[in-house]
Amino acid sequence: MPVLQWVFWVVGALLQALVLTSLARGPFRQYPFLTLYTLFLFLATVVEAASLVDAGFLSPTAQRYFWIDDSIKRFLLFCIVFGFINRSLKGSPSRTMVRRWLILGALLVTAISFSIHHRLIVSSMMTNVGRDLSFFAAILNLVLWSLLIRGRARDRQLLAVTGGLGIQFTAEAIGHSLRHLSRSTLALGNIVLVTGHLVCLYFWWQAFRQKAPGPAASPVRDAARR
Repeated sequence: MPVLQWVFWVVGALLQALVLTSLARGPFRQYPFLTLYTLFLFLATVVEAASLVDAGFLSPTAQRYFWIDDSIKRFLLFCIVFGFINRSLKGSPSRTMVRRWLILGALLVTAISFSIHHRLIVSSMMTNVGRDLSFFAAILNLVLWSLLIRGRARDRQLLAVTGGLGIQFTAEAIGHSLRHLSRSTLALGNIVLVTGHLVCLYFWWQAFRQKAPGPAASPVRDAARR
């Protein structure tokens, strides 16, 4: 598993660098939380790798870094989804009410999940809480997709970004469930988690590396040129 872990880290760091490079060309202004999240991912990958080299894969230090990073990343992911939903509701009279209910829902799901699993050891507790929050995030992402598809002007770039998020949230819910199921499915759960994350990064890279399409050509202008 350590060898596979290093492969995942190298591929992940490469994709994170590609996404950041693509964002730096302009889209970062439209996606501030996503840019911050990807930058944090890159820095966290470096810190986690360094901590594991120094202390070992199963050391308390490495596990502490992992769960702290995971909590921050999860918070930033919720900020990304909330920001996208808020953006898709621009001009809607229900925008403020929806925003309040979403924040309240996220706080309630987090509180209920912690209250149910707080008696478990830290790793098991965080695994279960992560599974619950990933499932809730996947539902929010479906709501976001429905809003984007129903919109008159469909933003293909944003649809690709949310598509990647949907894959990651689904993989997290499945992966955490496998990790909690038994020791024999722990490694498979980890692979599902990381694979979903890498696929999401690839979707983002493809979405941001494409240049925005230019304005449609005017038939009158084309006839005048001829």
